[in-house]
Amino acid sequence: MRLLLAVFAISLLCACSQAPNESISSAGEPSTGPAVLSYLSRDAIEVQAALPAPPVPDSSPDFSELNEILGFQSSRTRADCDRANREGIGNLAHFFGAPDGSLSADEISHWNPLFERVASDIDYFVTREKKFWGRERPYGEDPGIRPCVPLEKDGSYPSRSATEARAFADILTTLIPAEKTAFLNRADQIANDQVIAGLHFRSDVLAGQELGDAIYQALVQSFAFEQDLSALPRSSSQRL
Repeated sequence: MRLLLAVFAISLLCACSQAPNESISSAGEPSTGPAVLSYLSRDAIEVQAALPAPPVPDSSPDFSELNEILGFQSSRTRADCDRANREGIGNLAHFFGAPDGSLSADEISHWNPLFERVASDIDYFVTREKKFWGRERPYGEDPGIRPCVPLEKDGSYPSRSATEARAFADILTTLIPAEKTAFLNRADQIANDQVIAGLHFRSDVLAGQELGDAIYQALVQSFAFEQDLSALPRSSSQRL
């Protein structure tokens, strides 16, 4: 009896030693990202297959991308940097609300909860991609690059802002189809501003846009996402 009680106690101790919000992968290692995804499974996007490899440091494509950033650095305006700084907050209001986007305050208020859940799912996959590729930021590779917005410490590839902006634009297009071009153009501007500001290489934002589209395609396969999306009002009184 004492032996059975001892075995039970040891088993209970081992079961409690795992952190409550930490899940273990099939390889026995803690998985990356939030403990709970709202709409997507952890294997919805395959990391290595999702994106092409970024340019190798000190390669010709890499130098070309650095030179592009340096060119923007000499020509960007204070307005460019202010806009990029607003976009760095990375939510529906700062991406597609005033003063740079077309969404009304009422639309943002109604739709923001869904977009926050989507952003959490996006963050999981972007973080996983960044850790997999491990690309250094432009200003880490070339000290001559001086970003005009706060520095980021995580990996450069892919761009989180470009990923979110593109996925958000894809979703907004389903809510207001007539403004598809405007939403996609705005997402392109957000992506380009990451290069102008000196935070990202061009290939970072292109990869982010590609990942954003892939995440959207995965989202529309989610019953929970489709339910939440269909429950949103399609127009606000301001737009009508």
